[in-house]
Amino acid sequence: LVAGLIVTGLLYSLGAAIMTLTVIYRSWVSPEVSVMVFWVLSAIVLGLGVKFKLPTWPMIATIVISGAAMTTVSQEIWIFGLSILIAVIIAWYGIWRVKLSYMNIGAALFLWLLVAKFFESKISFTIKGVVLICSGVALTLLNVAMTQFKKRRVK
Repeated sequence: LVAGLIVTGLLYSLGAAIMTLTVIYRSWVSPEVSVMVFWVLSAIVLGLGVKFKLPTWPMIATIVISGAAMTTVSQEIWIFGLSILIAVIIAWYGIWRVKLSYMNIGAALFLWLLVAKFFESKISFTIKGVVLICSGVALTLLNVAMTQFKKRRVK
């Protein structure tokens, strides 16, 4: 367990160092590369957590992956598409395993990415407000449906 914690700390420290260097030296590493490095390091931590049945590692890795994905709204379209795919996979995993925490992280990330991209556009503020309200309603309905499903499944 101690070795695992050290490995996790080193992996995330490496990722944080690369992201810091990206901010300091823009020409050295592109923002897309730093996000991809963070995703790879988080995927390694996620895999190790699942393999060795460590309960908190998958959630920590999921949160780090989501945090890195939130920065991709203004980046290249392919990395934004990967962020959308990651959000859908996290939400699907939460639905499949009936875990509200993962479903909420995935759904919130998905909505964050869509709404943030939408707000970059030149559409009127009224339509932007309606989309934001609809996103909140959709997330609430998803939570209500999952909670009811979870209650029925327990019985």
